[in-house]
Amino acid sequence: MKKLLYLVLLAVGFTGCSVEESVDMDVQEVNLIDTGERCGDATTHYYENNLGSVEVSNDGTTLYCKITSNVPGALMNGMFAWAETFEDFGSNPGTLPPGKMDEKMDEHGVTTFTYEVPLSEISVDCILIAARSIFKANQGEHWAGNYTAGHAEWKYFQYCIQDCPPPPPVEICESAYARTDQDKTLSTFYKERNSNNWGWYNYVVINSSIGYQDIEIYAAAGQNDITKGTLVGHVRINYNGTYSFIPLENSDFTFANTHVYIGEKMPKTRLAPGHFARNSTAVAGGDFFVIVHLEVCAEEGNWD
Repeated sequence: MKKLLYLVLLAVGFTGCSVEESVDMDVQEVNLIDTGERCGDATTHYYENNLGSVEVSNDGTTLYCKITSNVPGALMNGMFAWAETFEDFGSNPGTLPPGKMDEKMDEHGVTTFTYEVPLSEISVDCILIAARSIFKANQGEHWAGNYTAGHAEWKYFQYCIQDCPPPPPVEICESAYARTDQDKTLSTFYKERNSNNWGWYNYVVINSSIGYQDIEIYAAAGQNDITKGTLVGHVRINYNGTYSFIPLENSDFTFANTHVYIGEKMPKTRLAPGHFARNSTAVAGGDFFVIVHLEVCAEEGNWD
């Protein structure tokens, strides 16, 4: 038998259950918080006479055995045990002695009580569970389950650990700039001292025989340090001033919130990216300045 943790849940009135007047409401509300996401399907067994139920579920780290009374505040006492084989229960021919059960609940007058078992303590796919509860109003001792053992006819049931789906991928978005020349930083051009701003401007010399120039895009290259950033693709600047964005081949980088400045001269003052387009000027065809800022998003593994 293994050592396990347990949790008492005192249900509030709006859940259809009541609490005793002596319960501190602040503590009660904290106890009700349960943010765990369960895996697969829960297993539920019922006590006779409509007294309550035992629901077993698990998440990625913990098994939960939740005892619930159908009458608010009627759960007075309980004991819980789990075993990988029936022999592990250590029962005698008559019953399963309390000393052979893992954990005791002695809160008196609650509606819901949850035992917790770390999954790291369980080495098999399916376990056996025995749950014994006492209900008030002289309802007596009751067991939940579909298997009966011993002369005293105590009960148990089987629960199989449910597989948990892998966590959803984490998407990370980073700021990015296009760059042709490492020395053409915006901070240098605008003579910003001790600036945390980063990014580059580009002077595009169009080869008329090709008609475009591709400029690499680096994301998360703070302080203009490309060794700390990630090459995510390129922007194709055409001879007539139009452009298109092309992610790195065989990657899942996506580009959003693109801001492009194009002009035969650089802006007189440094512009926020959102002001690029409205300050761009028409180009007659030829060489011109380009500043490209955008947001690049991808799953976490693409940023390694």
